Amino acid sequence: MPVNDADLLPRLRAGEQKAYRELVATYQGAMRAVAFAIVGSRNADEVVQDAWLAVVRSPDGFQARSSLKTWLLTITANTAKTRLKGNRREVLLDDLPAPHGSIGDERFTSGGHWLLAPHAWHHDSPDALLTEEELRECLGKPWTASLRCKAACCTCASVKGWS
Repeated sequence: MPVNDADLLPRLRAGEQKAYRELVATYQGAMRAVAFAIVGSRNADEVVQDAWLAVVRSPDGFQARSSLKTWLLTITANTAKTRLKGNRREVLLDDLPAPHGSIGDERFTSGGHWLLAPHAWHHDSPDALLTEEELRECLGKPWTASLRCKAACCTCASVKGWS
């Protein structure tokens, strides 16, 4: 049975539990889909729960300028974006204060190339790194271990007559 906003809203504002159950049954899936699209599966359920808490705490926040569904999905999206920003591990250049923040257009040609190329951040190239004895040793250990494991498996298979 489709939910009628005009019928459901007064019941929600009156705190009727059955109205909240109908609302959850109707919109929970859409809210989870919005949350999942923004924060992924790990935090989607928590985002939806936080969005429901916001709805329960402020049913008068709905001003009927849109549908109830739009209002719920907007709350969910905003909650998810807030969660994403709080959980974000990387720092965007736009979040940094100048001079390390956004790179201005004046540093590029009209074709999108650097006017002056930035200084090299690292003096190591992939080729230079591959010549390092330490790197070769580090990469060699797992390789040697995997060869030993493969040899042991072949020996076992041969003894068992599986070859």
